[in-house]
Amino acid sequence: MSASNASAGCNAPFVEQRPTRVAIILNPRSGNGRAERQWQRIEPRVAAMFPAYTVFRTDKPGGGTDLTRQALREGYDRIVSAGGDGTHFE
Repeated sequence: MSASNASAGCNAPFVEQRPTRVAIILNPRSGNGRAERQWQRIEPRVAAMFPAYTVFRTDKPGGGTDLTRQALREGYDRIVSAGGDGTHFE
């Protein structure tokens, strides 16, 4: 058992798997547009970590939920929300 499994109380072997398709649900208006500006700054790092990612930008209240459902239907295996509290709670 690895140290990470022991500390988590898990008996299963730990296997790190990188997702093959990542959907990023971005609310570009969050924080008066700060989320979009921050995204421009970190996008190169995300691209290096996850070559197969797509950014879905919300355009209405509840849009994050709709986009998440769409991404799941399309086979994305990791969903990341980027924005404020409203984006994360959707």
